[in-house]
Amino acid sequence: MFDDYKYYKQNGKLMRLRIEQDEIPSDPRHDLDCNVGEIVCFTPAYRYLSDDNKTYKDAEDFFEDLCLKYLKEEQVKELVDKRMEIVSIEAPTVKKPNKAEYDKDVLAMVEKYNAMSDKARELELEHDSIRYINMASVYKRRQEDDYQKTLRLSEEYKVKNDVGWFQFRGTKEECEDYINGELRKNLLDGDIFYASAGMYKEAMEMLRKSDVVILPVYVFDHSGISISTSDFADKWDSGQAGWIYTTKEKVMECLNVTEENWREIATECLESEIKTYDMYLQGKVYGIIIERYNADDDEWEENESSWGYFSDKYGNDLIKDIAVDFGITETLYDDLNDARVL
Repeated sequence: MFDDYKYYKQNGKLMRLRIEQDEIPSDPRHDLDCNVGEIVCFTPAYRYLSDDNKTYKDAEDFFEDLCLKYLKEEQVKELVDKRMEIVSIEAPTVKKPNKAEYDKDVLAMVEKYNAMSDKARELELEHDSIRYINMASVYKRRQEDDYQKTLRLSEEYKVKNDVGWFQFRGTKEECEDYINGELRKNLLDGDIFYASAGMYKEAMEMLRKSDVVILPVYVFDHSGISISTSDFADKWDSGQAGWIYTTKEKVMECLNVTEENWREIATECLESEIKTYDMYLQGKVYGIIIERYNADDDEWEENESSWGYFSDKYGNDLIKDIAVDFGITETLYDDLNDARVL
């Protein structure tokens, strides 16, 4: 394709053009200041796809920031209230110990150590005799401590939720104070938006109905990188790497939109930006070189050139699109003689 010329006549002059791949194209995310959306990726292998104008430490940090900025207070409260409904105070998780069984065990072990001490004394092993007495005392003390600890644990309650996102041990009153105080406050402050908190999808749906348009960014990685806002449906070489998003404020500022159509146009812009970036990543960026025929020297001389045309088309369709974008409206011919007879 790059070796073929197309011929045409312009103002009575014979012209020809050819298309070449742009070897040093401008990066549409970092070199061009015309994007409405922001790409954020957190998969280590694809972090380089992210834009540089804002840095989040991880996906949860990004998601929490968007939710706290753009969800309404009543939306956040709705999510918190749902979360609180599945928080519970469980019955004791440790069985209450039997004091009589503890005392019986301690008595039997102490008698055993005392008998060993007496035997050691008979054999004139005075140091061993004392050691067995001490061991009996230590065992009795440890068993008493264990009994008191088990008794205390059996009287405590454990706060938990369905996915083990947090745990809190304490008395029933302490648990209730924690639920109504610190827990609710932490949820309202943003903990509710953590993916592990189980509210991720619900919050995402709310976010999409707010002043934010957010689309997933999928990557197909096999002999090169391709990205899209649609799933590649390849479980081996593809998956979601992040998101691209924009806000109503930015769209209203940068584009000619209305209250009624801003979301639709924003979605189209985000899809277009990912498509353009995909063409860049795949090397589908081209240049056009125009040459004029010099009849005196019977030679073609370069007239002008232009670079940075993004296109996912091929062959004649690619050449025609770039020529039109460049401003050429004349009919293009494959054969020089066809253009010469005009």
